[in-house]
Amino acid sequence: MHTISVLNDLLAAPAPDGGGPNSIAQVIANITGWVMGIIAVVATMFLVIGGLRYMAAGGDPAQVEQAKGNVKSPLIGYALAVLSASSARPITSADRAPTPAPATPTSSATARR
Repeated sequence: MHTISVLNDLLAAPAPDGGGPNSIAQVIANITGWVMGIIAVVATMFLVIGGLRYMAAGGDPAQVEQAKGNVKSPLIGYALAVLSASSARPITSADRAPTPAPATPTSSATARR
């Protein structure tokens, strides 16, 4: 029952102002927010595991290097997630930008004056 509620929130829940269903842009923004949250939780989990492995390495150089790699990977993941979200924002805002009105043609009589 809870899954249906979450899917309804993501996909077709009415807008808060009482209007109709969400637009496609709003649906994509909702899904992107959920995915970014999941990515943050998973990356944080891997970061914690890497830190615990680093503390448990006990000075063994091979385990220390492996733990450093386990810490670097989630940090790279965080950076990529932030960059992808920030690079997608101008694209979606450009899609919603109003189109300019067409220029009105001038008649030949006014052009000669």
